[in-house]
Amino acid sequence: MTSTLISKQSHIWRALLCGAVITLPLAALEAQTNPPAQTTPATAPQAAPLSKSAPLPGAGAAAAPVTVPSQKPSADIAGVWIDHTGRGAVEIAPCGQRLCGHIYWLQSTVDTKTGRQLVDHKNPDTAKRRQPMCGVQIITNLVKTGTGRAGVIWGGGKIYNPEDGDSHDVEVQLLGPDRLQVMGYAGFKFLNETYTWTRAPASALRCGPAHS
Repeated sequence: MTSTLISKQSHIWRALLCGAVITLPLAALEAQTNPPAQTTPATAPQAAPLSKSAPLPGAGAAAAPVTVPSQKPSADIAGVWIDHTGRGAVEIAPCGQRLCGHIYWLQSTVDTKTGRQLVDHKNPDTAKRRQPMCGVQIITNLVKTGTGRAGVIWGGGKIYNPEDGDSHDVEVQLLGPDRLQVMGYAGFKFLNETYTWTRAPASALRCGPAHS
C-alpha cells in the first residue's frame, strides 16, 4: 500500500506551469531561475522570464499589461506567486467564500512539440481539453484549516496536475510576506512534495484574459 501511495505521489508535481511537458523538480527553494530563451514560431506569443529585480517586458500578443493588486507584503496568501522555477506564476484570489488559484503567467504559451498554443489536453473533462493553459484553474477551494508555526494554514482544497489530469490534496501557508509554501500530498501528509513560491512583482503581466 505504501509503495502504491509513493508511486502516485511521485506524479503530484511532475508538471504544473511551463512548456509542453510542464516540470517542477522536487526542491523547496525560493531562488528564481531565468532559463534560456526558447525559440518558437514567429507567430507564437511568448512571455519573458519573471524577475523581481526589474520591470517585466511584454509577453507579445497573448499578454495584456496589468498592475497586480495587493502585491505589497501581506499576511494574506492572495496575490500572484512565481513558482520556484521562475517559469510560471499562479494568481490566488477569492472564489466565493474560498480561495482558488489560476495560471496567471507562463514563460511560454507555446507547445514546443507542435508549435501551437499550449492547451490543457489532459483535462479529465474532455470539453476543456482545448482550453489555453494560461488561465487554467490549478488550485481549488482553499479554506483556513488551522495555524502552524508559520501562521495560518490553508487547506481542504485540491491542486491540479495538467500533465496527467489528476488532482491532489493541497496545503498552503505563508513562510513570510513574500514566500509561500505549497504542499501537495495524496491522502497522507507525510507523503508530500513541498515547494516555495515567491510573490510576483507589481509589474507582472497576465498571459491571457482574466478568469471569471
